[in-house]
Amino acid sequence: MSAAASNINNSSNNSASSMDELPVLVPELLQHLSPREDTSIISDILDNERKTSELRARQHEHTRIVLATLAQRLQDAQTRQLNASTEASSLKYSVESSKLESQQTNVKHELNSIHQSIGDLEERYQAYLQEMQALEEEERVEAGVPPDPSLLKLHILKSLGVEMMTDDKGVYTHAHTRSVGHNDIVVTPFEAKYSDKYYADLLWEACS
Repeated sequence: MSAAASNINNSSNNSASSMDELPVLVPELLQHLSPREDTSIISDILDNERKTSELRARQHEHTRIVLATLAQRLQDAQTRQLNASTEASSLKYSVESSKLESQQTNVKHELNSIHQSIGDLEERYQAYLQEMQALEEEERVEAGVPPDPSLLKLHILKSLGVEMMTDDKGVYTHAHTRSVGHNDIVVTPFEAKYSDKYYADLLWEACS
């Protein structure tokens, strides 16, 4: 972030100490604004936050669905194991002794297969469970991180009645400023040929 952004952040923190200092601090704040640079940075930050949030939401939903599916499959496998064990016990008392050995062998193979399946399912379930816990921990950590200074600057601009406008490509081209004195909306275009102080003065005048 530029030195201008740092100065704005410090000014905004100091302004909280007394509302009487606002008429002095606001012109100083606007003097250090760099609309073209700062709005571009803010736009990138907001876009990255949106993409990250959407990606995390999709990953979270996918993990939740997989966990539910694995839990159901694990339950089904355990039911099959119980049924197979019951069948194996009942075969010991079967009257058809000629088929007993063959049937018991088949049941043993099925039990082994079920055991293996349960083991694989449990491993996958634990892996996805750990992934889900890691995602939740990441969200908790990010929730405790202070907001980016650029986002604070965006909130300051909005609180002053300044709304940054973009073109069809998402590039900031001008600002709409609510003028209390004129009871109107003032349009301030952004052009590279003017200095940052020039725009700061325009915005301050528009806010007045």
